[in-house]
Amino acid sequence: MTDQIATTMLLSKEKETDAIDLILKLGGEGIRKCYQCGSCTAICPISEDYMTSFRRSIKYAQLGLEKKLSSDLTPWLCYACGECSNSCPRDANPSEIMMSIRRYLTIKYDWTGISRALYLNSKILLSAILSLSILTGIIIYFLHGPVMTDKVALALFAPIEIVETGGRLIFASLAAILLVNIYRMYRMTTSLKIKLPLKTYLKEFLKTLTPNFLTQKLFG
Repeated sequence: MTDQIATTMLLSKEKETDAIDLILKLGGEGIRKCYQCGSCTAICPISEDYMTSFRRSIKYAQLGLEKKLSSDLTPWLCYACGECSNSCPRDANPSEIMMSIRRYLTIKYDWTGISRALYLNSKILLSAILSLSILTGIIIYFLHGPVMTDKVALALFAPIEIVETGGRLIFASLAAILLVNIYRMYRMTTSLKIKLPLKTYLKEFLKTLTPNFLTQKLFG
C-alpha cells in the first residue's frame, strides 16, 4: 500500500500535465493530500446507489489522465453534501476536489473559452460584470418608453416588443453555445466507452431527470 501511494504521488509530481495544473488553479489543492484511502467513497451517500467511486475521478486527476477524466461522468453525480470532506483523514477536502474537477470539465466542454477566462482571471470576471452592467444601463437609457410618475406602467417603460426581441436574441445565442457544448460533452463522455444508440441515452436521461427534478429525492 505504501509503495502504491509513493508511486501515485511521484507520478503526480513529475507528470505536471495541463489537467493537474488547471485543477490546482481551480481550487483542487487537496488533490496533493489524497492518498486514495477510500473513506470518501465509503461515506458517500450515493456511491452505493450508483455503484460508482469518486475516488476514481480523483485518481484520474492525480495521474493527469485527461482523456479518461474528460470522459468521466462521475463528478456530475456529486451534489457537494460535504460528508466526504468531514471524514477525510488527510483533510484533502474531496468535496472541493470534485468541485474543481467539475470546473475543469466545464472548461473542456466549452468551445468559446469563456469559462476558462471567467474561472481563471478575476480581472476578466470583474470586467465582464461591469461591462454587462454598463451595457444594460445604456440599453435602458436609450430604449426605454415613457416614464410615468403617477402610476406603475412597466409595459410602457419597457416596451414589450423590445423586451421580447432582446429575449429571443439572448436565448438564441445562449442556445447555440450550449448546444455545441452539450455535443462536445457527449462526444467526450462516449469516446472511450461502449457505443450505445442515441435513443438509449435519451431514455435514461429522461428516466433520471424527471423524478429527480420533480422530487429532489437525493436531498431528502
